[in-house]
Amino acid sequence: MPTTEANQNKAHTSADCVSRVGQVAAQLKSALDRLNQEAATGEFHTSVAADVARDAEQIAEWAKEAGNRECIGTLGVLETLCALLQLPASALDDAVRVQCLRGVANSCVDFDANRERVYRSGESVVALLNLINTADAPNALVKTAFGPVRGVLLENGGLRAIARWLSIQTLEAEPEGELVAYLAARLAFNLFEESKYGQDNPDDSMVTSTVMEILAVFAALNETVQGAVGQTPALFSLLLDTIEKDTRNEDADAEKQRGDASNAAADTEDGADGDTDDMGDYRKIAVSVRLILVIDANLDRFFNDEALLQRFVRWLQSSVVNHAMTAALCLGNLARSDANCVALVDRWEVVPQLANVLRTQTTSKLQHAITGLLKNLALAGRSSNKTKLGEAGIIELVAPLLEHRLRPVYFNTVGVLKHLTAVSVGTATAPNALRVAGGDAEPADPSRTPFNLLLSLLARTEDDATRNEATRALIQVVRHGWSVGGQEAVSRAIRTRLTGTMFIEPIARLAATTQFAVLRNESVIALTLVAASEEYYGSVKHELFQQHQPVQPPSAASSSAEPDSVQPVTLLDALLAALKNDDGRTPIGVRKNICALLECFFRVAQSKAQQDVLDLDVQRVANTCRPVVQTLLDEAKETDAPLFPAFETVAALLK
Repeated sequence: MPTTEANQNKAHTSADCVSRVGQVAAQLKSALDRLNQEAATGEFHTSVAADVARDAEQIAEWAKEAGNRECIGTLGVLETLCALLQLPASALDDAVRVQCLRGVANSCVDFDANRERVYRSGESVVALLNLINTADAPNALVKTAFGPVRGVLLENGGLRAIARWLSIQTLEAEPEGELVAYLAARLAFNLFEESKYGQDNPDDSMVTSTVMEILAVFAALNETVQGAVGQTPALFSLLLDTIEKDTRNEDADAEKQRGDASNAAADTEDGADGDTDDMGDYRKIAVSVRLILVIDANLDRFFNDEALLQRFVRWLQSSVVNHAMTAALCLGNLARSDANCVALVDRWEVVPQLANVLRTQTTSKLQHAITGLLKNLALAGRSSNKTKLGEAGIIELVAPLLEHRLRPVYFNTVGVLKHLTAVSVGTATAPNALRVAGGDAEPADPSRTPFNLLLSLLARTEDDATRNEATRALIQVVRHGWSVGGQEAVSRAIRTRLTGTMFIEPIARLAATTQFAVLRNESVIALTLVAASEEYYGSVKHELFQQHQPVQPPSAASSSAEPDSVQPVTLLDALLAALKNDDGRTPIGVRKNICALLECFFRVAQSKAQQDVLDLDVQRVANTCRPVVQTLLDEAKETDAPLFPAFETVAALLK
């Protein structure tokens, strides 16, 4: 049985509740009236404040009993407490406000009618945002934050208050810092639970600020006990959920438009390899950062936060796989502009750390994250990034990952090699092409050079995207090897390393099967370069008649057409079809380069002819080309087309 004292402190019956709460409600209303009068003069008496504190505390205690909350609400207590909280700071000290907040919060637990009373009581919700940094302020907001209140909070600086409460300073405050942070994280979580209330899309900068604060608190908690949650499991878990919740409604269309730039932090569930580390929590952070950074305006905001960058860079060096993986994924998303990529290499000096991770770590998801970051760093044009990555040994370190069993890892690796060898203005990538080919010195095992590992990957993969990217990497090495001018010694060394003719086939396959003009152009240029060499001319001639299955664009591949209805095509047929350009999809520059390949082929054939008699294969090529080229020449002559000189040159060689 309850004690007599307990009975005195609880309003058990409806009549008793009305009587007791009514008396306290009248006293609070009287105190409010007197404080309003004193506010006019600016002179407040502490005795009134003491009475408010006593009565508000009594309400808070009664409100702990669910049966008392309706009575408290119907007698107008909440409106009075909210009005008291809106008085000037000089009217009530912090201790008094705490009791008022407790009364409001406890009365709203699981009771929407009271929450609505708070919402309707003028500016009380907004006033809560500007109150003291005690646990009771965010606690009151958490307990009153039902539908309409969320909108008011979002529209009146709620996220700013949350960011303040989630600061490291709050976390370290005694004695309630951790509780304040926990409640603020709960509030942030709740604010985005139902986006239909208030603003559907809160200020992006405020969302970013809030998530950045959450990241900072998360890191501080995590680093207290390395790899463990420490003393704060509830806060730790909630912070992660809130990070995910705060960013779930970002613009998905914008994310899709980022293409490969956002793939650095892509979900790697298709690459799950049985690692025992539970990385799901950390992936919430990385994915959330990606979702925030699809908004371009947020890139600089994140990247210019030195504390955040320092934390990620420090995590790269961590022996805890989760830390290093999260850092690599987040930095990969920040490395979406040339300026950021250059800064990460030059100022933040991340390359040696990335190289060390590649040497020492074998976790697949970490390898995926690291290669994704490296791919972005290597993409920066007109910078020294490509040179520095090459000199740091990145090519040799990532090459073995071409043999990885998981596509996300080897696909990223192909991208790293492609970007580091890209033939572009303002970048000296020939030394990198030599590294891919096998290096200055004779390789210990020629079959395991990066170039030959690319060939091995091409031989076993059936993935069109991997084939395209790996072949482009081969093409760039070939172009450096046959480059005219520039670093002749490097080009000669590359040609020395490219033993055999196996690389001709994938290049010819790409030229024959691709639906993209830029890929056909790259492969045609490479074939032209090697066809001029006596060593490779025969292989190019052989490839002209090899049949390949055309790669269908996604729209065609997803249609109901039978796969067998697409007929195989030879390289020669594909080149002549592109030259005719009946579908209008082949640019003039590509058609000129096809003419250059045919011209090169026939000139070499004539130089090898015995007594001016072409071999049967060459005659077959000539007989196939002659009517097509002659028709194009006649049409170009009538229209004075810019391709007339190229057609004329090839036609002359075919006579």
